[in-house]
Amino acid sequence: MLLEGELDFALLLLPGNDAPLGLTYEPLMRTGPRVAAWSGHPLAGKKDLTLADLGRFPWLIPDYPPTHRAIVNAAFLNAGVPPPTGAIEVSTVVMFDAVMRETDLVTIVPSTLLTARDADLVALDADFNFPEEQVGLAFRQNSTLLPGARAIMQLIRDQCATLPGYVVPPNR
Repeated sequence: MLLEGELDFALLLLPGNDAPLGLTYEPLMRTGPRVAAWSGHPLAGKKDLTLADLGRFPWLIPDYPPTHRAIVNAAFLNAGVPPPTGAIEVSTVVMFDAVMRETDLVTIVPSTLLTARDADLVALDADFNFPEEQVGLAFRQNSTLLPGARAIMQLIRDQCATLPGYVVPPNR
């Protein structure tokens, strides 16, 4: 939608080496994916969780980026444990915050989602060695953004500057 001009900009998980050409990417936040559940989940606060512990619960597994699902599935398969079943398939977990807070689903979220909000969603003691990722703005190269879009982008930059994981722009 960005490339076709249907959107002026997007706030998103920045793509890696397979980024579409014709877009400019502005990193705003560093984040690392974490396995998480609501604070009242039976596994919340428990130490040294095993894959068997995690596999007993249904998961809400985002489709993007696909590496998250691949890392989780590989960890389970390498340990000889069946991978978790996806009770709900979504493109991003951010829109399903309320579902996570009212169920015993396990999910993968950016660490910034855990630090930037109240404590209802917590990281579980499980390490899948996810790579560090960046969240930022994307917009078309060689295009002129309307004043309203520029103003909203600046509000997003200003808000991100107050959060843990903020990426200081090189020109500051």
